[in-house]
Amino acid sequence: TYNGKGEYFLLEFQRDLSHEIILNVLKIVKRWGKRPVIAHVERYSRVVESPERPEELRREGAILSMDAGSLFGQFGSVIQKRARALLQLDVIDILASDAHNNEHHGFCLEKSLPIAASIVGEARAREMVNANPRRVWFGEPWPEETP
Repeated sequence: TYNGKGEYFLLEFQRDLSHEIILNVLKIVKRWGKRPVIAHVERYSRVVESPERPEELRREGAILSMDAGSLFGQFGSVIQKRARALLQLDVIDILASDAHNNEHHGFCLEKSLPIAASIVGEARAREMVNANPRRVWFGEPWPEETP
C-alpha cells in the first residue's frame, strides 16, 4: 500500500496473463475494499487486445498506470504503439516512471510528458503525472467518473 493509508496498492501481473484472470482478481480486491493501481497496463498483451478491456478493468475499480518510457519506445515499438493507443482511448489514470534507479529504465517523465500532452492535452497529461499520483500517495478519494 502507499503511504500506509491502505486504500490503494500497486498490483502487477504476468505480462501474458488472461484478461479474465485479471478481472477476477480485481473483483476479489473490490470486496476487500481496496483500490488497485495496475502497473504498466500497456505491457499486458491480453488486456490491450480489445479497446473495451482496459475500461472494464477501470469499472471494477482499477486505476490504470502506464510506464512513461513506453511512450517513446523504451520497451520497443509494440509497447510504444499500445501505450499511445491507450492514451487515445483516455483510459490511463497515472503516467509514472518505472525507474528503480537512473541506470536501469531511468526517470523519464520530463521526456514523456510532452508526448502524452500531444495526445490527451496538457491539462489531462498533468493530471496523470501530478494530481492522480498525489491522490494515491496521500490516500485521498478517487474522483468519480462522469458518464
